[in-house]
Amino acid sequence: MAKKEKYSYLRTARYGRKIRLLFNKAKKQQTQKYECPRCGKKKVKRESFAIWKCNSCNSVFAGGAYRFSTPEGQTVFRLLSSLKKNV
Repeated sequence: MAKKEKYSYLRTARYGRKIRLLFNKAKKQQTQKYECPRCGKKKVKRESFAIWKCNSCNSVFAGGAYRFSTPEGQTVFRLLSSLKKNV
């Protein structure tokens, strides 16, 4: 028996399986809670497009559209932190 999809209500007949799987993956990342870099609690939720807010300390962050941090953003963060250490 096929695995039931969580967000199947937005699916139509013309979309394929891969598109549905990618959509479900993005939707899951968008709705889950992330750990706050300031207070350390798992309370960061998506407010709007690329805007994330911690419900505990009310900090607002800019991040990815569907994820709190993107791989490119993590690379830049590592680069900047290594430059800070060298100065």
